[in-house]
Amino acid sequence: MIRRGPWKYITCPADEPQLFNLARDPHELDNLARFRKIEPKTAEEQEAKEMFDQMKAEADARWDYDAITAEVFHSQRRRRVVWDALKLGSFTSWDFNPEDDGRQKYIRSTIPLDDLERPRSLPFVDVHGAELKSSVVNSTRGG
Repeated sequence: MIRRGPWKYITCPADEPQLFNLARDPHELDNLARFRKIEPKTAEEQEAKEMFDQMKAEADARWDYDAITAEVFHSQRRRRVVWDALKLGSFTSWDFNPEDDGRQKYIRSTIPLDDLERPRSLPFVDVHGAELKSSVVNSTRGG
């Protein structure tokens, strides 16, 4: 692609060339490259033909289309080999690999939380300082 002022030229060996005047056609709906094959009738059509010829000459001088095409095919073959290798064995997406395991992250137990944490903390005691066997205090028995 070449851009000069309002002019945008796109070329690819596999597709028809494209030429747009972005000042008049910002959405690129009118491909002015058609004037390369027909005789222009207006000044605008003549300007488009001249701009096409100028940009095509610049692109042809600047780029080696055969070498670019060969490199694209080579790159596609390399990516196919990598993709085939990635499909073997267990697939792990390259863009998401969490560092933490949710199975180890949360407490999943029917044991009351206080009893579960008791070994990691100071012992629970009653109002008299005696160690409790359970963290649950029964207020009806004066606990």
